[in-house]
Amino acid sequence: MYNVKIEDNQAEIYLYSAILGAEYGLTVSDVIERLNAYTGKTITLHINSEGGDVFEAQGMYAYLRNHKAKVHVYIDGLCASSAGIVALSGDKIFMRENALFMMHNPSGAVYGESEDMRKLADILDKIRDSIAILYEQKMALEHEKVLDMMKAETWLTAQEAYDMNLVDEIIPALKVKNESKDYQAGVKAERERLQALDDIIAPGREALIEDAKYTSFKTVNDIALELLKSDARHKDAVKITPNIKNADASIDDIRHVSELINRMRGY
Repeated sequence: MYNVKIEDNQAEIYLYSAILGAEYGLTVSDVIERLNAYTGKTITLHINSEGGDVFEAQGMYAYLRNHKAKVHVYIDGLCASSAGIVALSGDKIFMRENALFMMHNPSGAVYGESEDMRKLADILDKIRDSIAILYEQKMALEHEKVLDMMKAETWLTAQEAYDMNLVDEIIPALKVKNESKDYQAGVKAERERLQALDDIIAPGREALIEDAKYTSFKTVNDIALELLKSDARHKDAVKITPNIKNADASIDDIRHVSELINRMRGY
């Protein structure tokens, strides 16, 4: 997830993927471990990310805002959702002329009773407000204006972001000579994760699959277990993959298959 490079008193962080959990790469804790002994004056953070885990992003924001070094953020491509929280950690924020910035309300999913749904809605409102505060401080806007922008899922060009004081400077488009191996591996892993989710056949559960693909970023193994739990509650006949013909297959058999699929795909 994060790629940290420290050389000759220079520190660079690349966030060129979704913001996910520890199983996908370096987390905030790993970054802290790498940078705690850093004595240089500047940390350069490059962002090209669709966002992801809001709490991971909040942790990175807090750490970088409190680091003794100045933080210069470069939005190289997409800075969407919770990636915007990380971007706001910059003492100075640069945005490529062809880049895009997107802000929206946080989302989540829960299985349970109506009271569980209400509780999640209240939590999401609190998370939304905690994000809005950061934008208010940077953009000098009223709280309600920021909430309206988040609710509308606002996409901004570099010029629009600059005009709204979200970024400090527009810079020329990034010329990439070679993709790093880490970036190529990340793209391959994400494509395979999406393909694995596409292979799941679960009538009536399409919303769950879509949430896993683009919101919660879950793996096929996570979804397989959720479907199994749902099947146990509702007695639905769910076909997990084309390779499993018997809807009465045991939980252990299905778990074994899903784990095998994930090992094959490097999860």
